Amino acid sequence: MVATFAVVGLLIGAWVGWRAYCDAHTTLAFAREGAPAPELTLTFFPTQMAFASPSPPPPLGRANLKSGETITVGDDLVPTSGVVRYSGEGVGAGIAYVELGEALPPIQLRAQASLRGRVGEPVAFWCMGWRCAGYRPVAGAEVVVMGGGEHGVDLARARTDARGEFTVSGFDGALDALGLRVRAPGFEGLPPRGRYPSLHSMW
Repeated sequence: MVATFAVVGLLIGAWVGWRAYCDAHTTLAFAREGAPAPELTLTFFPTQMAFASPSPPPPLGRANLKSGETITVGDDLVPTSGVVRYSGEGVGAGIAYVELGEALPPIQLRAQASLRGRVGEPVAFWCMGWRCAGYRPVAGAEVVVMGGGEHGVDLARARTDARGEFTVSGFDGALDALGLRVRAPGFEGLPPRGRYPSLHSMW
């Protein structure tokens, strides 16, 4: 009888321990249609991506994943919930939201997308109010594709040429909540106290 109670106690303890482990961890798997997932670089970020937080936020940690591998993460990389940025050869960089204790379906990897556009400074004149006569090209502006919105995680970067044109590529264009950030030297501040660049066309 004592042995039976001991075995039952061990089984219950093992089950409680396993549930506690599952609640404090989650497993990430990646899949690509028509081909195995490549080697991936994973970077983990907190989910506090708001106006008052650094943008992009400082990473919590990084991991490298071999082709076809999965990874189980705990609160050392994901404090209850977080964001993982993934990138690899031949696939578009993207993000996924992770929550400990939640079973996630395989994260789908897709082909890299590209975006072209122009950055210019509005040429303003006064005629019964401020109006725009056109745009002066802004050279050397940094264009950043952000995953998770304007205050999210950077996925790809590019700089404008002398004509203000840019091509940014290497990100997953099918993701929700993609944002675009433009920063240029000498264009700090907001009007009317400062000048600002404008993304006036994309194609």
